[in-house]
Amino acid sequence: MRATDLMIGDWVYCHQPECKGHRIDYIHEADEEVGADGEIYSIDDIDPIPLTPEILLKIGFCTSRKNSMHGYYTGKYNDSLFRCEYMKPTAQSGKVLGIQFLGECGYVSKTFNLPLPKYLHELQHAFKLCGIDNDIEL
Repeated sequence: MRATDLMIGDWVYCHQPECKGHRIDYIHEADEEVGADGEIYSIDDIDPIPLTPEILLKIGFCTSRKNSMHGYYTGKYNDSLFRCEYMKPTAQSGKVLGIQFLGECGYVSKTFNLPLPKYLHELQHAFKLCGIDNDIEL
């Protein structure tokens, strides 16, 4: 992982006992340092948080009985309803992260199919790319 892979607000683990995850609040790319919860860490001392069925459930996804990594998330942001599907199967690119914005009367007004994130911070970036600024809590 590099400092350039992160954004303010991203969730990461640090190499310390009892670390349950920290939110990035400071990034210094030149020195490869990040700040989280008032502490400064070398980029070598942090790890990304893998997306697991447990993490998806914790942040609000509902999962399928057939595949615990196939999850759905619905939310509202700026008076727009959206639906996010983790591991959405598509004919062109296999499994992706699919995000749909629903307009009035339930029709789909915008659709995004993005590369499938493997880590929580990548999912946070995908939401931001689509204009969703929902606050993910662990």
